[in-house]
Amino acid sequence: MDRIDIHVEVPRVPFEKLSSQRTGELSATVRARVEAARALIYATARYIDANPKARPTIYAAMSKLFATDMAMRVADWCVQLHGGYGYCEEYPVARAWRDARVMSIFAGTNEIMKELIARAL
Repeated sequence: MDRIDIHVEVPRVPFEKLSSQRTGELSATVRARVEAARALIYATARYIDANPKARPTIYAAMSKLFATDMAMRVADWCVQLHGGYGYCEEYPVARAWRDARVMSIFAGTNEIMKELIARAL
């Protein structure tokens, strides 16, 4: 399995010192959600491989919706953790936030994915 470095941020009060315990809890939550998104994507790929004639629209839509929502949430947390530096181009977190945002638009917006899922129910 590929290693994913996850850097997270905690919404904070100005001038409040960050708790390492809270940061650790958030890191664990983020890691669990990233792994859940990955598992859903792999399950969708296995389904498509096993059923080449099936139309996996609902599975692909659910995978994209969940994974891009998680990517955006994680990127938001990271930007907040970095504070003002999260918006500086010198820091990779600014690029990660932009990339996560555009993923929810490419190949159909998340609103379209929700519509596809709703139709299939």
